[in-house]
Amino acid sequence: MKTTTLKTAIFGLVGAGLITLTTLYLVKEAEEPNLIVVSKDKVVKLGDLTTWENQNRNFYHSDNTGAGIACEDNVILDLNKLSSTDGKLVGKWLKDNSKYICFEDSYKHIEQAHIVTNTVFINNIETETNRRLITYDDLKSMANFSIRILSPNENFDSIGYEGYLNFFTILGSSPRFVYDLNQIDEGSYSIPFFRSIKKRIEKELNITINDRELEFTFVKTKNPEGKAVVAFKVEFNNATETFNEYYNFSTDPGKPWSYKFL
Repeated sequence: MKTTTLKTAIFGLVGAGLITLTTLYLVKEAEEPNLIVVSKDKVVKLGDLTTWENQNRNFYHSDNTGAGIACEDNVILDLNKLSSTDGKLVGKWLKDNSKYICFEDSYKHIEQAHIVTNTVFINNIETETNRRLITYDDLKSMANFSIRILSPNENFDSIGYEGYLNFFTILGSSPRFVYDLNQIDEGSYSIPFFRSIKKRIEKELNITINDRELEFTFVKTKNPEGKAVVAFKVEFNNATETFNEYYNFSTDPGKPWSYKFL
């Protein structure tokens, strides 16, 4: 992943003993698209296809392959064409169109948008001693507790872009995840992103993952420019297979590579 700028911010709530970890922001090169896959079949069933196409045709990706793996009649959109600077606008589009998205065909694009490849950055993640480890099962459990308060019929495995997770710690404890239906640009990120990581590993290794074997190590470290950031490493290990990857995660879910200060 090419990057031009890396910035971060941490907002402390000292009196309440909370620190919201506002995570790594990446500014992507302009030529790198922000892809999402929409199923026209879902639009037909849940909306009006002609109206939807008229509203979104300008955002179609140039490499639009049509049929996907999970959905037959797909259209691939580059949300960079909607806005390359306004994450709130893209976040609103994702929320408004979440019911039309073919997530199974979108996961590879979602996951790729967050990968860290810079070797200096990866070394910083590996050597940082200030780290916190949870499993995928922990993540789901904490997230589901919050989701069900606001959306009783939804859970980590089914929710789309209707709401986002906020990440924070309490006096050095394990990460807590609070589901928020309204806050989509500060301290928040999407559940489909975490699902996309698991989907990639299961496809790549051709296995079904035990959720307790998939580990996320969250790290407060420095990016190659020396700025304080939060990133994470994902590891999967069983008797025969291993997987390692490094990611940023975004506080601006509509535009994972954007940056700003709170």
